[in-house]
Amino acid sequence: MWRGRYRCLQGETGLELVVAGDDPADLTASFRFHALTTNPSVPSGRFLMTGALTGSTLAMKQFRWVDAPPGYIMVDITATITDKHLAGTVTGPGCTDITLDRS
Repeated sequence: MWRGRYRCLQGETGLELVVAGDDPADLTASFRFHALTTNPSVPSGRFLMTGALTGSTLAMKQFRWVDAPPGYIMVDITATITDKHLAGTVTGPGCTDITLDRS
């Protein structure tokens, strides 16, 4: 379980990313986003992802909605893992960075 924040058009958004799989080349993830006190108008939602960990680089691509709020789209992420920290980019309209810590 990774927890933290990412930024897209809606502003800074809370995120819980749960990555699973025994084979680093074949991973799945749950991308659950939610409002923060600094940006309380963000709805909650969740989608599934597929991807891989190559060295310290995690690359995950959108797969399927589980809970889609109106007007939102799924995104992809590419990030570097260092110990218990994950930082990188979010690929989607108006998206920039992602910063998560392992919990």
